[in-house]
Amino acid sequence: MKHILIATIAIFSSVTFADTFPNAQIDGVVLNPKNMHIIMRVRTASVCDQVALPQLIQDANNPTVFKVQAIAHKAAGVCISMIEKFSEVSLPALMEVSSVKLSKLANYTFEFEGTDQTLIVPGDHLMTSIQPEFQNE
Repeated sequence: MKHILIATIAIFSSVTFADTFPNAQIDGVVLNPKNMHIIMRVRTASVCDQVALPQLIQDANNPTVFKVQAIAHKAAGVCISMIEKFSEVSLPALMEVSSVKLSKLANYTFEFEGTDQTLIVPGDHLMTSIQPEFQNE
């Protein structure tokens, strides 16, 4: 089941990123510690834009720090205006789609673009059974 979820997210993200742009702003973030899903309240430039899978950017100087960037894409067809948009994503699946190597013993910091909210999550909460171990280069 876990493999199917990760494969679906990978396929969805590659199709979704085809017509995406980073003009969405994160207004708030909540972490559900039971399932490690983050729920982000996202504001887009146009009410017709749709929120896509967020982008994870690893800090070049500190591999345990990540910036989460909201991504939007143009809506196809008829637009239904929404005041607030929410994006819910599994943090472990997002890490896996991003091909990040993790350590069970490290703490990972997530900074969300557009807000000063920061999450610190233990590595063992982010790991799935098929993820490779973190390697220092």
